[in-house]
Amino acid sequence: MKAEQQHTYEKVILGLELFGFGAVLLVLWLDEYVDVPFRFFGALQTPARPQEFWFEAVTVLLVATAVVAATLWVFRRLRFLEGSSRSAPGAGRWKWRATGSISSNISSARTMCTQPTASARPAGRERPRRSLGGGSRFRADKRNPWSGEATDLRS
Repeated sequence: MKAEQQHTYEKVILGLELFGFGAVLLVLWLDEYVDVPFRFFGALQTPARPQEFWFEAVTVLLVATAVVAATLWVFRRLRFLEGSSRSAPGAGRWKWRATGSISSNISSARTMCTQPTASARPAGRERPRRSLGGGSRFRADKRNPWSGEATDLRS
């Protein structure tokens, strides 16, 4: 995705957030000054209370400020991470496989790391045997103190 498209998406997302908080403020204003529940839904008429409107409006504006600040922080982190991934070797070389999935040269790096080479293990030397206990309290050549049975886990 190009940087211009990314900034466009950021502006759209921020615009939607601000539009939503503006709609909440509009509903609060309609409820306090126009008395929409009384006019359209048959509720009891209430007097205009500007103090309640301003309290609710300030609360919504504080929440809106926190949400927009968090969104801007996320966008900044995404731009940083995207920039660092572009500078990585082989970045931007994505290819489509015949199956429709995205592949890269990462699979060859994974194969290189998982397949042992001749220099990784000297010839004639086996891997060290490990007990199934995984560092437990009982060693493979000791007896279980509760039952007295041998706990040979090497077989």
